[in-house]
Amino acid sequence: MQHLIRVAEGGGSSMRLVTLSPHTAASLAARVGRNVEWALPVYPFKPDVDCLNTSSTMYSLQTCLRGFSIQGRFSSQRRNYSTLWQQLASRRTDLTAGLTDARFHINMLGKGAEQRLRLPGELQPLVRLHRRLPFRDFYNKLHHSFAIVPLFGSSRYLTHKFSSSIISSLISGTPLIASRGVLAAYGMLDERSVFVQEKGDRELDVMLRVIMMAKRDLLAVREGVLEARRKANDRATVFYAELLTESCRAAASRKGTGSTMAEAAV
Repeated sequence: MQHLIRVAEGGGSSMRLVTLSPHTAASLAARVGRNVEWALPVYPFKPDVDCLNTSSTMYSLQTCLRGFSIQGRFSSQRRNYSTLWQQLASRRTDLTAGLTDARFHINMLGKGAEQRLRLPGELQPLVRLHRRLPFRDFYNKLHHSFAIVPLFGSSRYLTHKFSSSIISSLISGTPLIASRGVLAAYGMLDERSVFVQEKGDRELDVMLRVIMMAKRDLLAVREGVLEARRKANDRATVFYAELLTESCRAAASRKGTGSTMAEAAV
């Protein structure tokens, strides 16, 4: 961040500054006293089996979606694992019986030492580790999750840092469990594209509500994610098209100036 600020402060007046989200743009603008834009191009991942189209496949939505995912490097500084472990421990009996027995678990996708998770032994049956998955396997696993849980370990993700959980949600087409603070910071998301974690809700409270949601409601939120992705890509397309146009014009102008100077010298 400090290096970026030094580059921004030393850049010419024609240099355009861009970040990946509204809140990071606002944070950088406040630091450097210049206009900062944001654009978030998103890869439109196509899963092997699309849970939005289970009616046309041998899969049902009930079998297509399993568990909840936490993605990213295993680090207690990035993710507040202990809070989630406490929540799971408080409902461990419920989570291993009845409907949730087959459908509830936590997928940990990322890399790093397992010890960093500090996972209590009694919760191990509820947590599945997936280390260093290849690209397609990683996003297929995310896609087949009910939701992605950001589990932020720092409030900085709401002020001046960008979370990879947001881009992972948009790429995979899987909704986030998101607080009002997340929605305020990441303006490309709204209530139609996330499972809202209201004030007073724990992450586990939202997860259990999601598991019991009707099919049409689950699908509606996933459609919302794809719409958010389309809008993000439309915005990014406009931004980078303008940038390329400006660059081409500037290059043509420099070329014309060079030709004129050469002719004058002759």
